[in-house]
Amino acid sequence: MKKLFKKVVGFAALALAALVPSMSANAATIYLDASAAGWTTANLHYWGNGTGDKPGEQVAGKSNFFKFPNVPDNQKGSFMFQTQKDEGNDNNASKDASQVNVTFTDEHLYKLTSLDGRWKFVDQGTYTPVSTTYQWYLKSAAWSDWNDKKNFTLQSDGTYLLENVDITAGSEFKAFMTTNNENEKGYRYGNDNLLYSFDAPKDEMLYEKGYNMKLNTAGKYSFTIYQDRSNWKMKTVKAGNAPEHVYVIGSIKDNNWNTGSAPEMTKKGSKFTLSNVELVNNGDKAKFTLITKLGENWGAVNRSNRFGPSSESDTDASTIAANMVKEYKVGTDDVRSAKNWLIAAGTYDLVFDYDALKLTITKSGVTPPEPGELSWYLDDTKFTKVTDGKFTLTKNMGTSDFHIYKEEGSSKQGYNYNDNPQYGWDINDGDDKQLYENGKAMKMKNGGIYVYTIYRVGSNWKMKVVS
Repeated sequence: MKKLFKKVVGFAALALAALVPSMSANAATIYLDASAAGWTTANLHYWGNGTGDKPGEQVAGKSNFFKFPNVPDNQKGSFMFQTQKDEGNDNNASKDASQVNVTFTDEHLYKLTSLDGRWKFVDQGTYTPVSTTYQWYLKSAAWSDWNDKKNFTLQSDGTYLLENVDITAGSEFKAFMTTNNENEKGYRYGNDNLLYSFDAPKDEMLYEKGYNMKLNTAGKYSFTIYQDRSNWKMKTVKAGNAPEHVYVIGSIKDNNWNTGSAPEMTKKGSKFTLSNVELVNNGDKAKFTLITKLGENWGAVNRSNRFGPSSESDTDASTIAANMVKEYKVGTDDVRSAKNWLIAAGTYDLVFDYDALKLTITKSGVTPPEPGELSWYLDDTKFTKVTDGKFTLTKNMGTSDFHIYKEEGSSKQGYNYNDNPQYGWDINDGDDKQLYENGKAMKMKNGGIYVYTIYRVGSNWKMKVVS
């Protein structure tokens, strides 16, 4: 039997072997009631020959029920459990470990039961899952002192949408979810115990917290809540505040930095497009930026809002990070400080998505390939992408081996501080090093809560680790 878990400080492993017999179907779906053991998280795994390590799925609304879909026919496997260690004793806190054989039947429920001091699987017959429905809504201190709520609508793609909500700057609010109209839980951005202040756009994980969140700028916003593996995430964007006009100004052929006749982008909703913009070098690169008003000089232009790269270090338009846009507002920001994008001379098509504050740049006449979504993982835990193109993850770590992966489309590649693919790496608090394609494991020299930040420098990726 393949051992799936290393012994971890504070935990002990309990393994029960199970023989899956021949069935008419190619695979079975098995349900497990682990309420007798009191487990409340999906820390059960199935191992089958040729299938790898498959985690159990916690059945929504049932904290001790687990689902194992697609358990292969004619495979010998194991269910792996981890239970709380008992006062420093390596033995299981309440029951002795044992191995039992059981004939699993498709769509049946098995109850983990203690018989004669050992765990047994007891067949409870066919299990018909109860359909689980989620209800999401927002509440705010500004809406009748938390008494009113604004409901999300379930979309055909499984996401939950709430559009055009008036938000007062600084007013505390929170997202709430009920399961089958029961057990209201409050969620917000930020995994700490402080009031969370933020600006849109934001697309990050939600945490079940007692504290609230607030937007720094008043206006209309739209919210989308969706599941990402076992987590809930929420995307917050501005709604209905797109400017009437957006112009492209820069080193444009035959129209060089002309504040009075810069070409206007075509507006459709909150998106703006302009095709066949021929940019010429202004120094060693072509340069351009976005403005919302024409005028006889820059003094006139800078009396209205402008758009530029999200940070001074991300002006190179060929990088992913530079596609994120910052809005410079009159009366709030120094509009004159808006930076220019830099790009190789050529003819381009531009698409500016105001709600997402994102600029897409492609060569004119070229249909770019559909890129896969770029994601980073620490083992199975996904990093959160933030608006400056960085990826962050806060995690309580021991000193066991772990892996860093970059996933793009169907491609998944391991990364490591070590440029020698034969060796891994031991990480110190404060390390900030380049990542190399290397599938070997890494580990922390000391356990604790760490913040991992992955970011791009030119064509390379780096990772910073701080406690």
